[in-house]
Amino acid sequence: MRACCLLLAAVLAAGCSLDQLDVEMDDPLPEDLSFLSTGRTTLGDALSRLGPPAAIRRAGDGFALGYQHFRADELHVDATYRGALLAYSTGDSDVRSVVLVFDSQGVLASWGSARRPLDLGWGAIVGHRLSPELFFKRADYITPSRAHLWGRRLGWPDQDADGD
Repeated sequence: MRACCLLLAAVLAAGCSLDQLDVEMDDPLPEDLSFLSTGRTTLGDALSRLGPPAAIRRAGDGFALGYQHFRADELHVDATYRGALLAYSTGDSDVRSVVLVFDSQGVLASWGSARRPLDLGWGAIVGHRLSPELFFKRADYITPSRAHLWGRRLGWPDQDADGD
């Protein structure tokens, strides 16, 4: 068994590539949001602690600020040997959002936050580089409608497949 594992490791190492992709958008949000106090926190306080928002929207007589931090990690492993191809990929993400609603005087009227860690799924293929047909293909990737569920829970409008 040990010899078999060593042989497999040697074959895979001969034509193996490992790619890791890490994506991060917007500044990380503080874990501790206890400085936010309804009826007391001002717009200036919020901006000094959280920085510029990702979105500003009208909300009743006042306005809402939207903050978001996005992180995604993907891992791709490809192994080739004499034209044979074996590939696997997987990924996950974490989205954290904070929405602050201010009255017309710039005082915090309400706020909420959400965190959505998400398993982006996985995929695997087996084939030959000279053949357009794969011997095996299996994937369980997340669909766009599931990806934007966190936005609907916060009351933001749906995005289409292009992200517009």
